Amino acid sequence: MRADTTTPDTRLSDDPMKFNPTSVNTLNQLMMGGMDPGRGGAALHCRLRYFDPESRRAGIPDDIAALIDKFSDPEVSVNLVNASPTASRELIIQASTYGEQDVSNMLIGNESVTVDGPYFRVKTIPAVALG
Repeated sequence: MRADTTTPDTRLSDDPMKFNPTSVNTLNQLMMGGMDPGRGGAALHCRLRYFDPESRRAGIPDDIAALIDKFSDPEVSVNLVNASPTASRELIIQASTYGEQDVSNMLIGNESVTVDGPYFRVKTIPAVALG
């Protein structure tokens, strides 16, 4: 990257970041259960998609972490953590990238909740300091 002699105005429009030090492939896999769409503009396919209703945008809200810990044909399990010490956070979780799948039910702790739709809303509590 340091040897690249091109300037932003001389780079080709179809490959403006030939040397890109970042990658979101791991986040796609660990947070959404997604496959790498590649650099050619392919569609993103994943098991979960997140929305921030407070900011009215796609993506995970501030202070929230998500990690898929189980992934099989009929189910997916995700752990959500709110890292904010003071604020509750709300998010919408959608089944599949484009809402083409439905969630039949979800398990929160030992409690089963019926969803029967392509998305559901989750409210997290603030982080609790241990010690």
